[in-house]
Amino acid sequence: MLIFANSASGTQSASAADAYADGRTDAMSFWFDPDLKPGETFLSYSAKKQYRYIYKEATILDSTNSTYFMITGANGYPDYPDFYGGVQQLYNGKRVALFSAWDLGISNCEYFSCKAEDAEEKNKVSLWAKGARTTSARGGGEGTFMQSFISDLDWEIGQKISWLVSLEPAGLESLLSVAIKLEGQPWEFFASYVIPARFKNGLPGGYGFIEDFGVNTPFVPRTMSLGPTIAETPVGEQDILTNLYVGSSKDKNRHKVTVVGSSIIGQVGTEPQLNAQADYRVRLGMPTPIPDYSQGKALLDEIVKGKSTRYQEELKRLEQEAAAKAVAELKAKEEAEAKAAAELKAKEEAKVKEAARAASAKKTTITCVKGKFTKKVTAVKPKCPTGYKKK
Repeated sequence: MLIFANSASGTQSASAADAYADGRTDAMSFWFDPDLKPGETFLSYSAKKQYRYIYKEATILDSTNSTYFMITGANGYPDYPDFYGGVQQLYNGKRVALFSAWDLGISNCEYFSCKAEDAEEKNKVSLWAKGARTTSARGGGEGTFMQSFISDLDWEIGQKISWLVSLEPAGLESLLSVAIKLEGQPWEFFASYVIPARFKNGLPGGYGFIEDFGVNTPFVPRTMSLGPTIAETPVGEQDILTNLYVGSSKDKNRHKVTVVGSSIIGQVGTEPQLNAQADYRVRLGMPTPIPDYSQGKALLDEIVKGKSTRYQEELKRLEQEAAAKAVAELKAKEEAEAKAAAELKAKEEAKVKEAARAASAKKTTITCVKGKFTKKVTAVKPKCPTGYKKK
């Protein structure tokens, strides 16, 4: 029987925290954050960026049974979709991958006792498509969700595992899709879910964790190298997220955090560490070269084109922009023609006034006589001198 563990938030609830009092190792959480400007919030940043893709890669360096390495995820409903994607080593040593997305809102049940069908029908996440090796089903036990897994992924220690998640509009709904790639192998389509809500903020930067879900083996190391993380906008702008927050339990201090270039190495299951902290804020280096996940994008784009409305919406947007541009250009042309006509009229009126002024200012000459004397007078309005008469 395959056993999968999920969590709906990055911080442990009271019930989950109590579970770690039984001798399990520390849990460790990772948040890849954007660099915010003064006055900017995560929501305003996400709304501005509208990330369509999140690429993350990880390498498992140490593992043991009943360990979950969550590599890519988010937990911010209603601002973002709630989902987890990662790899697990099960009780029998089998190594699998899973991808889960939570139903919307609060289910009609106590969180840890929820059954798969406890969510209202209108809030349920549904399966749109799945890969050739993927098995999908609804799940419960920690809220309610749709879950898919590849039971024969057989990832290896030291092997890079790449994940690519995309978020597409689907009318009033959203399409959440994922592809996975093992080092040395091609990209593989995992699953695509329909979420009954439209998310205006796109995808968040990226969340991950290491945790136990089984027997107590508190001093067996579990180690994951995580990073880099790349967030990509709908127009192809890539943001490499190097600002990282790490949270862990300081009660037992059985964990290590190490930065190596563009990756963070998190290890739990250690002996107690004197320099362990409850949280860490670190800066990763830039990856060289930048990972190329273009084949993963092409794979997901081909899968979602039958459901995504991005293309139709983009066409409609371009048509609306073209129509608005045409209206603006016509208005500008009419205004320019009206201005030219007004300027021409003003010039013609000025000419008439100038002609009238010139005509009124033209001098004439008259002849004035007084007895035997004759005198010519030239002026605009000539008048004969006193005693003279106009001839």
